[in-house]
Amino acid sequence: MAEVTVSELRHARLMGSKDFEGFDLSDLNLSGVGWLKGCTLDGADLSGTNLSATDLRSTSFRDAELVGANLSGADLRLADFRGADLTRADLEGANRAGAVFNPTTRSRSRVGERLPTAWAQIVTAPAR
Repeated sequence: MAEVTVSELRHARLMGSKDFEGFDLSDLNLSGVGWLKGCTLDGADLSGTNLSATDLRSTSFRDAELVGANLSGADLRLADFRGADLTRADLEGANRAGAVFNPTTRSRSRVGERLPTAWAQIVTAPAR
């Protein structure tokens, strides 16, 4: 299996599907990368990853591990964090307009003990 360096990953231009469901992207420096916008990162491990100043609009983080991730200054508009673990995540200065969280989102972030409702639209999935 070919290995990809972090530098190559940071400067990648992705075509087609951007589905990284379940990938281990922990402890990487992905600050400012452009290809994460609109990605599917459901169930991915992004623990300790630097995503500061990154365009993450419309990205899905459902059930993702973001423990200790740096999301400071990131554009999180319309991102989906339902079920994600944001324990100790740094959300300082992030644009969270329209981002979706629900009561299962674990939320002891560095910005506060709880995600204030002003940060995001709190959504509970409909019963099926």
